[in-house]
Parts: sequence; structure tokens; C-alpha cells
Amino acid sequence: MEIVRMVDQMKTAHWIVCPLCQRNLQIKIYEDTVLLDFPVYCDSCQKEMIINVVKCRLQLKNESCQDNAE
Repeated sequence: MEIVRMVDQMKTAHWIVCPLCQRNLQIKIYEDTVLLDFPVYCDSCQKEMIINVVKCRLQLKNESCQDNAE
């Protein structure tokens, strides 16, 4: 019974895409995932940025972690 309930509750997963180079990051999210001021690093464009994710919508914050390291 538990296995059937778990399969019914499986959620659709999405990969976060880098807002600068449009390549997949190594972060998977679901519809109910909420990330606030979440630091991510893109290996492709070698940039570090802070993002917000709510209801599978990604928003890039203006400041970056590299600028705040001073």
C-alpha cells in the first residue's frame, strides 16, 4: 500500500537553468520547491549568482556573491 501511495504522489521535476548561459545546473526542483536567496554557481559560464525560485519560476537577484565578498 505504501508503494502505491508514493507512486501516486510523485511530482514532476525540473532542472534549474542558468539565467546567463541557459545551460542546466545540477539542481533539481519540484512544483512546491521554494528557494530564497539561494547561491548557485554555473560551471559553464563560471559565474556565481543568487536566485529565488517560487512555483518553478526563477528570479535572478541583482547582487552576486562575488560582489559581496569584499
